[in-house]
Amino acid sequence: MYISGISVAFTSRFSKIFLGTLVAVVLGGEPDEALAQQGPYASVNIGGVPMYCTSRFGQQVPIWIDPSVHGMIGLSTTGPNPSIQIDPIFFNQIPPLTAQFWFLHECAHQVVGGDETEADCFAVRNLRNLERFDISLRHIQRP
Repeated sequence: MYISGISVAFTSRFSKIFLGTLVAVVLGGEPDEALAQQGPYASVNIGGVPMYCTSRFGQQVPIWIDPSVHGMIGLSTTGPNPSIQIDPIFFNQIPPLTAQFWFLHECAHQVVGGDETEADCFAVRNLRNLERFDISLRHIQRP
């Protein structure tokens, strides 16, 4: 499946779920399976780049495509059963590089905990390591 830069397997299943949601909304009914989370996935393809997450304990973090986190970008749950839930609606509306940043930001919480600034820095460092963009500190001016 390919969702504005996010791809996972089972295109036809997602298409049926999306269509089911659309029909349910148009007809005023309640979508049942349409709003169910999909996964877990070991990785997702965002903007042509396979993305996965490993916790600070070396554990692979399952990834869920989950419309129920709408409005939150994503959700990173840590602990003995870590997971990342990403909002397909949000990820469908942003450019691939931005989607990669937010995926890495959610993954960062598996490594740095709840510190939002550290999560942002983790995401930027990892995007740089993926050679998605070049950051030169000499172009950043201090106030």
